[in-house]
Amino acid sequence: MKYLLLLAFSILAAFPASAQNSYIEHYGNLGNAFYQIKVKQEANVVFLGGSITNMKGWRDKVCEYLSTTYPATHFNFINAGIPSLGSLPHAFRLNKDVISKGRVDLLFVESAVNDKVNGTPPQTQQRALEGIVRHTLTENPAANIVMMAFVDPDKMKDYRSGKVPAEVQLHNDIAKYYHLPFMNLAKEVTDRIDKGEFTWEGDFKDLHPSPFGQELYFTSIQRLLALEGSKLVPAKLVKVKLPPPVDPFNYAHADYYDIHNAINKKGFSIDESWQPADSVGTRARLCACAHAGV
Repeated sequence: MKYLLLLAFSILAAFPASAQNSYIEHYGNLGNAFYQIKVKQEANVVFLGGSITNMKGWRDKVCEYLSTTYPATHFNFINAGIPSLGSLPHAFRLNKDVISKGRVDLLFVESAVNDKVNGTPPQTQQRALEGIVRHTLTENPAANIVMMAFVDPDKMKDYRSGKVPAEVQLHNDIAKYYHLPFMNLAKEVTDRIDKGEFTWEGDFKDLHPSPFGQELYFTSIQRLLALEGSKLVPAKLVKVKLPPPVDPFNYAHADYYDIHNAINKKGFSIDESWQPADSVGTRARLCACAHAGV
């Protein structure tokens, strides 16, 4: 087993950097994040996503890479990943799970897989993704954001039929408009499988990646971080001036609304210590109600 893992990782390492970088759109840079990392030596790095972000894998490897590469820097890593959630709940919980935790210097955002699985309408995805970006940059105009699209079988099917998956296109469009780096990991995995470098069933395994798949995601993200980290650090933080919104009804003001403020309909009551009677597991950190303003 150890030999197979080493062989798999060697396949990842052998992939030319120039080819791998072709899946990164450099619509923007991470200069401010590396100013915090290299000059201020204090950085808050946040991971906002679903189960692929929350599970052990690429996120842990990114944390380890940054901590090892910049040992003099104090990092505060925030895992804001919650399984099954996509862009819409991300926008509503951003204030509680991200903004309230302190200044955001570097934010990784992924929702393309769950937006597809959850059947989130394209307009809702766009409003949510734009809301996440605008909310983050309103709170800290010097924040850097990396948009990412992970892979699933439906996205692979789309690419093989000559279509760009709708979720991937939306992530790309928002990244381009707001000048953010965008990583198309869905396309990278599909292309490399189609070239015969590895297989979905035997190597990547699932949309929840195997250790091999997690290493692939990490290797791609590491290349972006290494490239950005090699650039000249700006003399000071560059604060962004937000452009007009793509959609004026985006969810930049989305927030949770306490259930105690809800209108109490007849026959309903609030059980402060509710537990499922059938012992079915529940998801941590989920809230019942949300509120959005334009």
